[in-house]
Amino acid sequence: MGKVIFTIDSRENGMFGVLKQYFNISDQHMSDLIGGMHDTLVDQLAAKGIVYADLKSVLVPQKKRRELVLVFDTLQMNEAWYGLACFNALIKLLDKKSSHSFLCGDYISIINSSWDNSNSLLYQSLMEHVNLSKIEYKSSEQLFLIYINNVSNALKEKLNAGLQSFQGFVGIADVTLSSSFKIYISSILTNGFIQHGDIILQPASEDRDIYDSKNYNELGYDFEDNGFKIRSIYGDLYGVFLTYKIERRYFHTIDASDQAMSINSIIPVFRYLSTATIIVTPEKLKYLKQERTDTMHRIGFDNITPEYLTRQIKENINSNYLFCMEFNETYQIAKFNIMIEFNSYKIQVGLKYDHIKNTLSLLTMF
Repeated sequence: MGKVIFTIDSRENGMFGVLKQYFNISDQHMSDLIGGMHDTLVDQLAAKGIVYADLKSVLVPQKKRRELVLVFDTLQMNEAWYGLACFNALIKLLDKKSSHSFLCGDYISIINSSWDNSNSLLYQSLMEHVNLSKIEYKSSEQLFLIYINNVSNALKEKLNAGLQSFQGFVGIADVTLSSSFKIYISSILTNGFIQHGDIILQPASEDRDIYDSKNYNELGYDFEDNGFKIRSIYGDLYGVFLTYKIERRYFHTIDASDQAMSINSIIPVFRYLSTATIIVTPEKLKYLKQERTDTMHRIGFDNITPEYLTRQIKENINSNYLFCMEFNETYQIAKFNIMIEFNSYKIQVGLKYDHIKNTLSLLTMF
């Protein structure tokens, strides 16, 4: 069993992408660099009493848990720092036995079209999830969003009930499955923090160096007043390894480069997976039909052929983030998971990557 990296984030102006391009770093050196920084992160977490492996549920999509977006109308609020007020109301409702990643931001327009058109598009996109007719809607930017992953049904009900009395609360959008709204917010929301039981993980401010081990509540929310403990992690390490990537069908080279960088994190190869040959053997498919009967039936795959499943993976591999990247030293193979939606069900697909032959072989579906 080799080292497992749950996720890396090199999208937009991500650290690794910038370093590789600016300094013309080789694939081998980039793999070594990512591995070394990940080791540093694991050590920092351990020094603060956190086991990296225990963060899997907040860094990797969980098919049996919900993803939610809390929607707030800032025009109904008196606070200039409305994000503070929204989070403080939310923190009181959190279960200290659960763990979540939090992202947040205003519902801003970055659509390349006229403002009137984009404002209408964003309104219609959100209306598919939340009833906005109860508020005086002027523009999308009056809305503040908080994204939460790994949510149980019980917590969803608790949040909805507990926030009803909060001035400005509009409702909860369930974004567990793909939608235009989910795809859009994946490009505009920014890091908030991670809740790991009664611990709050925050990125340290930019002026603090990697050797500063002190813990500061730099977000300023009422964590400690509500019984949480603060742990700070060096900002660059947090941004790359502790950022939850909301699933989306990507449509430009930035995401494709992020995928290639994820591959490069475990092997000395930076390569776009769109060039790989997908392999689904009849034996593997027969095994899955026997051992994953319920899963295969649920998604309507009882009678599929290897050729059909190969096409499905090929169509989806180029629009997926990679999770749980691992290089197995014993067998000298690279593995990772992707999350695919079939017939409104989320399925994790495990793939083996042979970078010499540039092939992707199906390992499992669950």
